[in-house]
Amino acid sequence: MANNCWNWISLTGETANMELLANRLGKYKQTKYFTEWGDYVLGIGAIGDTEEVFKKRHKHDPYYVYGTKWFEFEIDNINIDDKSGQCDFRITGDSAWSPPITLIERICEKYNLIAEMEYEEGGMDFAGILSIDASGIKSHDQMTCHEYRYKDDVDSWVENLAYNYEGENYTNELWDELKTDHDYASEKDLLRVIMLLIEWDNKPIEINKQ
Repeated sequence: MANNCWNWISLTGETANMELLANRLGKYKQTKYFTEWGDYVLGIGAIGDTEEVFKKRHKHDPYYVYGTKWFEFEIDNINIDDKSGQCDFRITGDSAWSPPITLIERICEKYNLIAEMEYEEGGMDFAGILSIDASGIKSHDQMTCHEYRYKDDVDSWVENLAYNYEGENYTNELWDELKTDHDYASEKDLLRVIMLLIEWDNKPIEINKQ
């Protein structure tokens, strides 16, 4: 069973291009293969293309052209600015194993869009934040899921990380492990993890900070 990768993608561009894209994205359920759908969205293929067709079109693995093998998503937060002629909307959903970065990059190129994308895959412990425009990826900050959650919501991160260490003895070894494995976090927030564990278990702590 594939691990789910959760994706949050905000797209912005000219209203006409965004409306065309939304219409093509909405045909996902009518396609049998992810590559078939991706080709259709990008205007290089048609709904109903067979395996043989996109095997010829794509020289490498025809089932893994756009970064993943499936993408269950929804479109929401649609905003249209009549004065500027600009539109934006959000795509959220889960994909198999990895995010559909290649597809989003190609969409931005095809429709002249700007994308802000975030993804998180807890099973393999990776996450990322990207900025993409019509020329390609402008920035890609890759990190672990823990670091991503730390950037997003420190309070939730403290609680989730504490669950991972529940039942541990609170010694210098644990402190060193926390600092090594989560060097992106401040000592203040790492101490919050320790204090929460103490609160849960009422056990003594032995930490000598150097």
